[in-house]
Amino acid sequence: MLLNLMIITIIWLGGDFMSDINIKAIIETIKDLPEDEQETILYLTEVFKGQEDMINDYIKNELNK
Repeated sequence: MLLNLMIITIIWLGGDFMSDINIKAIIETIKDLPEDEQETILYLTEVFKGQEDMINDYIKNELNK
Protein backbone atom coordinates (compact mmCIF):
# COMPACT_ATOMS: atom_id res chain seq x y z
CA MET A 1 0.00 0.00 0.00
CA LEU A 2 2.75 2.45 0.95
CA LEU A 3 4.63 1.64 -2.24
CA ASN A 4 1.55 2.35 -4.36
CA LEU A 5 1.02 5.66 -2.57
CA MET A 6 4.64 6.63 -3.22
CA ILE A 7 4.31 5.76 -6.91
CA ILE A 8 1.15 7.84 -7.26
CA THR A 9 2.76 10.76 -5.40
CA ILE A 10 5.90 10.70 -7.53
CA ILE A 11 3.90 10.58 -10.75
CA TRP A 12 1.55 13.35 -9.55
CA LEU A 13 4.42 15.58 -8.45
CA GLY A 14 6.26 14.88 -11.69
CA GLY A 15 3.50 16.19 -13.89
CA ASP A 16 5.85 15.85 -16.86
CA PHE A 17 4.90 13.20 -19.43
CA MET A 18 8.49 12.06 -20.07
CA SER A 19 9.14 11.90 -16.36
CA ASP A 20 6.08 9.66 -15.95
CA ILE A 21 7.36 7.31 -18.64
CA ASN A 22 10.81 7.19 -17.04
CA ILE A 23 9.37 6.50 -13.59
CA LYS A 24 7.28 3.68 -15.03
CA ALA A 25 10.48 2.24 -16.55
CA ILE A 26 12.16 2.39 -13.13
CA ILE A 27 9.17 0.70 -11.51
CA GLU A 28 9.38 -2.07 -14.10
CA THR A 29 13.12 -2.45 -13.46
CA ILE A 30 12.76 -2.70 -9.67
CA LYS A 31 9.60 -4.80 -9.47
CA ASP A 32 11.46 -7.91 -8.27
CA LEU A 33 13.41 -6.13 -5.53
CA PRO A 34 12.29 -6.18 -1.89
CA GLU A 35 9.71 -3.50 -1.08
CA ASP A 36 12.04 -1.48 1.17
CA GLU A 37 14.61 -1.25 -1.63
CA GLN A 38 11.88 -0.20 -4.08
CA GLU A 39 10.75 2.54 -1.70
CA THR A 40 14.31 3.82 -1.34
CA ILE A 41 14.85 3.93 -5.09
CA LEU A 42 11.53 5.70 -5.67
CA TYR A 43 12.37 8.21 -2.96
CA LEU A 44 15.73 8.92 -4.59
CA THR A 45 13.99 9.24 -7.94
CA GLU A 46 11.85 11.99 -6.42
CA VAL A 47 14.89 13.70 -4.87
CA PHE A 48 16.85 13.58 -8.13
CA LYS A 49 13.92 14.52 -10.34
CA GLY A 50 14.98 14.88 -13.95
CA GLN A 51 17.65 12.19 -13.64
CA GLU A 52 15.32 9.22 -14.04
CA ASP A 53 17.12 7.82 -17.09
CA MET A 54 20.45 7.86 -15.29
CA ILE A 55 18.91 6.21 -12.20
CA ASN A 56 17.28 3.49 -14.28
CA ASP A 57 20.52 2.79 -16.17
CA TYR A 58 22.43 2.59 -12.90
CA ILE A 59 19.90 0.16 -11.40
CA LYS A 60 20.00 -2.06 -14.49
CA ASN A 61 23.82 -2.13 -14.40
CA GLU A 62 23.86 -3.00 -10.70
CA LEU A 63 21.27 -5.76 -11.10
CA ASN A 64 23.31 -7.35 -13.90
CA LYS A 65 26.41 -7.78 -11.70
